[in-house]
Amino acid sequence: MRLSIALVTTLGLLGAAAQAAPPAKPAAPVNCPVMKGAIKDKTKAPKVLVNNVPVYFCCSGCPEEFAKDPAKFIKDPVKDVVTGKPFKVTAKSPKVDQHGSLFLFSTEQSKATFLKTPAKYTHPQTG
Repeated sequence: MRLSIALVTTLGLLGAAAQAAPPAKPAAPVNCPVMKGAIKDKTKAPKVLVNNVPVYFCCSGCPEEFAKDPAKFIKDPVKDVVTGKPFKVTAKSPKVDQHGSLFLFSTEQSKATFLKTPAKYTHPQTG
């Protein structure tokens, strides 16, 4: 009798654990912001850090096109690395190319603060 109670209890716990863990969701597809096509392998795709966040591209020509006019391709708010506040990127948003990374700012004041001590604000994120 003890064995069957223990077995039922164990099976009950296993069933509860299986119900508690939701199934793993597939990774969201990554699209090139310039050409809009899907990027099949992020490890081989060109990328640029934009405000410390990686942005992936389908080909080597897209990062240059992106850097010319980021507002054309960035639709969601971006976090200003100096103030920490999100802002909408516009054609007039101040920007700095820092060792191959692109930094966009909400104001000229944020840009000036960044330029005084850029190392303080350049912390690449993985992704």
